[in-house]
Amino acid sequence: MKLINTYILLVCATIAVTLHSCSDSFLQRDSLVAVSSGTFWTSEDDALSGLAACYDGLQNNFLYNGDLYKGGGPLAMDCMTDNGGHFNWTGWMPGYDICNGIHTSSS
Repeated sequence: MKLINTYILLVCATIAVTLHSCSDSFLQRDSLVAVSSGTFWTSEDDALSGLAACYDGLQNNFLYNGDLYKGGGPLAMDCMTDNGGHFNWTGWMPGYDICNGIHTSSS
């Protein structure tokens, strides 16, 4: 009888420890490859890197040297201002994000 009580107590203790050993913080991990706004924008170097990423999207040969028939060159530069906002670009040209005011460092 004493062995059965010890066995039941051991099983109950094991279940109790198992159920309470996992916490939510164990399951929530920060990404190891992506940067977040809470960890990235902490220094001047981070700000310069973010600004460089914004300008990196503008280094497209199509925007500066393309022909006017296909929508490149100076026409593309003018359409990337508020003058191009009334066109229905539907995302086909790299300047779409700029003329619609939604250009980010990742676009």
